Amino acid sequence: QKREGDAVIAGTTNGDGSLRITVTKIGDETFLAGVMRLVAEAQSSKSRLQTLSDRAASILTLVAVVTGSVTFIVWLKAADAGFAVERMVAVLVIACPHALGLAIPLVASISTTKAARNGFLVKQRLALEAARTIDVVLFDKTGTLTKGEFGVDHILASQPGAEDRVLQYSASVNADSEHPLARATVAEARRRKMEILKVSEFQRIPGKGVRGKLDGVEVVVGSRALMEEKNALPPGVFTKEADALASQGKTVNFVMSEGEVIGAIALADVIREESREAVRTLRDAGIKTAMITGDSAEVAAWVAGELGIDEYFARVLPD
Repeated sequence: QKREGDAVIAGTTNGDGSLRITVTKIGDETFLAGVMRLVAEAQSSKSRLQTLSDRAASILTLVAVVTGSVTFIVWLKAADAGFAVERMVAVLVIACPHALGLAIPLVASISTTKAARNGFLVKQRLALEAARTIDVVLFDKTGTLTKGEFGVDHILASQPGAEDRVLQYSASVNADSEHPLARATVAEARRRKMEILKVSEFQRIPGKGVRGKLDGVEVVVGSRALMEEKNALPPGVFTKEADALASQGKTVNFVMSEGEVIGAIALADVIREESREAVRTLRDAGIKTAMITGDSAEVAAWVAGELGIDEYFARVLPD
């Protein structure tokens, strides 16, 4: 959450609520300018290979000059001055290290530019060169391994076979809500081609959920705290299932109709399919994976388990 005085970054999605933002940094102070500086630093920095080639080029230059001079002196004694100059120039051109001096920096510049265009920022070329010895890769979670958006993970119903009714009621009441959880529920109902019922007397309950009437029947969707306020406690077995899902770091929304809890929907951050492939590819290459996230240990454990990540660090602040 953001409070008054907190910093925000352009391009970040505002989930719920409104913000009035003051621009305090422009030009060279912006985040994008910082990224551009990183690319420029990478292109100007030297790798060990380039340092070695520069050293070899300087030695080769000295050798070429000395050899050219000796060639000129020898041919000057054996022939005329013009012929001696031609032979000296020939030696200098053939032995000149310009190709070695230009090729490696050019390759390094092209490689960092191509990497940047593909979203891969190289701060120092030494780091890029050392990448071949990497044995552990650290991932951020939200927006990297996951999409950073919620999706319906599991639907519970108090009556067997009533899962579709639970989802339809929840999606219908949430249809007018801007909350990320609400949007995920509506998206799932539309994916299943369910009819979104018309809602009357819609009301958003800040921090807890939403309510509305479907054909005159009051339907409430929200947290367990909201259900307790409505004196609509879910059955014991049902509660255990919901608790088990919550312990995996999933957000559980309960659905109440006519004063009774009829079901619950567990929502979780959607894992990218390409994340599974990336972790699997690294594992096959003998490289360990780890994840760093600001989320709770339960969420971190669930994502790490789903992807087969070797180690995770939860509740880590950005700084």
